Order: sequence, then structure tokens, then C-alpha cells
Amino acid sequence: MKKKVATLIIISITIIIAMVIVNDPVKMGGILSGTDLYLILCVVALYILNGFIKAARWHLLLYSSGSRIKFSKIYLFLLIGLMVNNISPGRIGGEPVRAYLLRTKNEVPIGRGLSTIFVERTVDLIVLTLLALIGIGLIVPLLLASDFGIELLLLSFVPVFMLIVALIYIATHPKFLRRLALGACHFLQKFSSSSWLLKAESGIIGFVDSFNIGINNMKSDLRLNKKNGFGVISLTLIIWLNDAARIYLVLLALPNVLPPSFGAVLIVSCLATIFGAVLPIGAMHATLITSIFAALGIDIASATTAGILTIMTSIWLSIPLGIISMFLVGLKIEKVSSEIVREGNPVKEGVS
Repeated sequence: MKKKVATLIIISITIIIAMVIVNDPVKMGGILSGTDLYLILCVVALYILNGFIKAARWHLLLYSSGSRIKFSKIYLFLLIGLMVNNISPGRIGGEPVRAYLLRTKNEVPIGRGLSTIFVERTVDLIVLTLLALIGIGLIVPLLLASDFGIELLLLSFVPVFMLIVALIYIATHPKFLRRLALGACHFLQKFSSSSWLLKAESGIIGFVDSFNIGINNMKSDLRLNKKNGFGVISLTLIIWLNDAARIYLVLLALPNVLPPSFGAVLIVSCLATIFGAVLPIGAMHATLITSIFAALGIDIASATTAGILTIMTSIWLSIPLGIISMFLVGLKIEKVSSEIVREGNPVKEGVS
């Protein structure tokens, strides 16, 4: 597993280096030398602010699930999770780490912790998709006049819509997830009667039940206390508008670049976030930003500079912030990895 992650990181670094070499590194150096550093510092400040907003949202979800944890701890756990996400393919490696921290530092069952992250991700996808569609609506004339057709953009959201429907169904039908887990266990037992399968079934069902308890607690709390539900949605909206604003400020910081409309930047931000998780350390993120801005008429060297500056002031910045947070929490990723492997993924803890 470590070798696969290391290989993907090397591939990502190679892609970023290739982007610089192919797209006129001398010209990009000139663009960087003329960049407005004040605006770049504002971008960094907005990224740090967004971390606090994400922590506030997670704090609200944990509160709704029945867990009472100090905000300072949640913020550090979040930074560690973001770092692990950004150096792992698919941006999912940080989620079990966050759940692990909740269990070891605050005795929150892993299933319940993951349920809050599940809701967080589902709301993110819904809000990102809605913002992207709003962005498309704002620049329809521009899209119709360009080679970057509106049909291609709309089609790119078909798998996202399907994923959103599946996630909402799981969240609203907890028994379905339990039946699915039981069915999978019984199917495996047809091929083997080993005792570890029986133990695994107990652990998996315990995890699923813990997950469902967290989902049901949040549903009940958000239904009774609509302010919490409104708060989660509002904070999510602020988080992703912040993301788009940072990309817009990066473009404003570059010399001789006329940024496209904010609607176009909104689409770029949403697409890069949804589909940029394929490769670690922001390689796909930067590639998508560069490609879409170039298609919208921005000089390729400036578009590439914008893409790389965007990941430098967000994804790359998350790495030192995460390392500092690990030191403050007293966490070693090796310990997390070994325990997850030893427990057979953190399923067993869902029983508690």
C-alpha cells in the first residue's frame, strides 16, 4: 500500500514538473516575479480561515451526533486529516485517521465518527454540484460561444449526481446498509467457515450499527434543531465560496491577466475539487485548473502558474500544518496504519 501511494506521489510530482517544462518555464518565472504578494498572502489567510470554518462545521455535526469535544481538538484532528487526504489518492486516507483520533483521544466509536464525516462529504458534494450549476448558468453565453461546450460540462456531472443519490439513500435508509453488510458476510461464509469470518461479521455489524446510530442522532437533532442544519449548510456554502474566491484572487495577483467572470471561476473550483482527487499532492487539481482556464482564453503560461499557485497555497500548505498538528496531538501515522491493519481496518471499534 505504501509503495502504491509513493508511486502515485512520484507520478504526481512528475506531472507537475512536466507542466512547468512544457508551458514555458522562463515565461512562468517572469509571471511569478511580477505576482502581487499581498494578494497571495490574502489567499493563504483565507485558506487558514477556511480550516477554522471546516472545523466549526465538523464540531456542529459531532455535537448533533451526541459527541461533545473541544473545538481546539477538532481543529487539530481536521488539519491532520486534510494533510493525509492531500498526500493520498482519492482524498480518503484522512477520514479513517480523523475517526481514529476521535476514538483514541475522545472515546468516540469509529462508526459514529465516520458517520459525521459521511454527512460532511455528502453535503459537500451537493453544495459543490449546485454551485457549479449556478456557475454554468452565469456563463452560458460564454460557453455557447467557445469550444468548451456546455454539454461536456453537464455530462461531467452525471456520475456526481448518481453518487449523491446513492449517498443520500444510504443516509436515509440505515437498514439497507446493515442488510448489505450482512449479505456480504453471508456470501463470504459460503466459501469459508473460518472463525475469523464470524469475528469479522460481528465487527462489521458493530461498525454499521455504530455508524447508523451516528446518522440517526444527527437526523434527529437536525430535524428538531433546524438552526444546526441551517448552520451546516451555511458553513458548507461559505467553505466552497471561499475556495472559489482564493482561485479568483490568485488570478488577480498575476500580472497582465484579466480574470474570467466569477461564475467561470466557480465552475473551475467545483470541478477541480470533485475530480481533482484522482492524484495526490494536487497534480490533477492543478491540471484541471490549467486546462479549463486555458480553454477560457487565458495564456497557457499564466493558466499553469495559476494552477500551481493554487495548490501551493492550499494543498501543499496543508502538509506543514498537518505535521505541526500531529506533533501537538502526539500522533504517529505509522501507529495508525499498523493498528488499522492489526484490527482488520477499524471495524472492531464500532462495537464500543
